Amino acid sequence: YQAVPDFPAAFASYDDGIKIMEALRNSLEPSRRWDAKYQNALARAYLNRGNAYLAVPNVQAAIEDAGRSATLWAS
Repeated sequence: YQAVPDFPAAFASYDDGIKIMEALRNSLEPSRRWDAKYQNALARAYLNRGNAYLAVPNVQAAIEDAGRSATLWAS
């Protein structure tokens, strides 16, 4: 038995989380308090949402989120 994923709810959660993290980024970046742990958390959120898009499938949205994630990922 496997549960059927609730993709609309998942996308809403990812969208909310990304919106909050982007607001935090806009608030902290000017004062240089936006550090790697926040940046990587935002990158993971985009990557996770991209993986959900891939499962739907919405390949274009998945590629866009993977690109955002790769751009953000701090080493």
